[in-house]
Amino acid sequence: MKKIAPTAIFLILIFYISSLSFRAFSSEETESILENRALSKFPDFNREELFSGRYFEGIESFISDHIPNRDIFLEFKMGIDNLRGKELNLSALDTREDFKISNNDKYKKYQTRTENVKILSYNDKIFSTFNFDEDYIENFIKNINNLSKRYDIKAHVEIVPISISLEDYDFSRYSDPQDMALEYIYKNIDKNINKINLFKTLYNERDNYIYFRTDHHWTMRGSYFGAKDFLKSINIDIDDFNDYSSEKYSGFIGYQSRKYPVKKVINNPDIIEVYNNINYLEPEMDLFYYNEENKLDSYKDKMIDPNRSYEHNYGIFFGGDHPLVKLKNKNPKTDKKLLVIKDSFANIFIPWLYPYFSEITMVDPRYYKDGIDSLLSSKNFSDLLILININSISSTEYADKFNKFVEN
Repeated sequence: MKKIAPTAIFLILIFYISSLSFRAFSSEETESILENRALSKFPDFNREELFSGRYFEGIESFISDHIPNRDIFLEFKMGIDNLRGKELNLSALDTREDFKISNNDKYKKYQTRTENVKILSYNDKIFSTFNFDEDYIENFIKNINNLSKRYDIKAHVEIVPISISLEDYDFSRYSDPQDMALEYIYKNIDKNINKINLFKTLYNERDNYIYFRTDHHWTMRGSYFGAKDFLKSINIDIDDFNDYSSEKYSGFIGYQSRKYPVKKVINNPDIIEVYNNINYLEPEMDLFYYNEENKLDSYKDKMIDPNRSYEHNYGIFFGGDHPLVKLKNKNPKTDKKLLVIKDSFANIFIPWLYPYFSEITMVDPRYYKDGIDSLLSSKNFSDLLILININSISSTEYADKFNKFVEN
């Protein structure tokens, strides 16, 4: 009997585990309410995933996420953690469909992340994660270098880091190191291109409310330091930050927090500060859109207008993103004319630059339907600035449109 008992127990355990695994495959759950995150999907089968081992890792994650009565075990664990005084303050909110880990040793040191997380919350903040996608990054470098060769214009590149790398908490499982990525990108961009690396600047200012807590964007305070570094690189001095006063608008809940509401985050909304460098400026500004005939049409509006904001959102600045924006300054401090290839991070950044250029044109590749040649062939610009956040380089949402725009 002593020999039979362990065998019987082993067989019962095998049967129980098999039963749980079988029931996991029939689960239709897509998210965990307790963890506030999406559950793993069953992996797609292909040869590369199979031989790399990632296919079976995906199955393991799927079974782990879909074990029956999983929430009961989680609640029990949370109860134990609470008794021990452990605060559960980090939650995964969304995953990347294009998540991958490189097999190329050249890029291994730039890729620390092991968890497929796209959006997460930590304490009362929400974060995007960064994914070092070598294909997109190499393509970005190639296109920037080709741009500089094709057009006789002074080119500048300023890539804005996202806030997750400026936190003291170690997020390396969830997000690749941006300081290393920026060093790699700038090292491989041609020497004749002016490169503004903001990582150290923003890291040193990280405690000064330079990013929203409820969104991925930087604040106007944060964008000041980006503008200062850019202007300094072209020998223009901006006034000291402390010389400006601001108007404050409370109750701001960012786009990410509206899409992924986390109680601890949305119960602590942001404040939008608008600095008085623009209060006395009334730019001649044209916002362009595509009309019913699919042709560019325009209307005039203000650069910054708190009344334009619904729920005090980021639309205070330029009313959001547009295919094309043109600003003219009647009393500029220089005669420079600037073309900016942008994403939404430029909306809150350009007001700092406005006094120093006679004209500023912003183009957003996500919405502008013609290529860059339609703008640069006229040779009306003295400078070209690429001002985008680091995630725009390595995410399909922006990068594909950007590559098409500059290759056109």
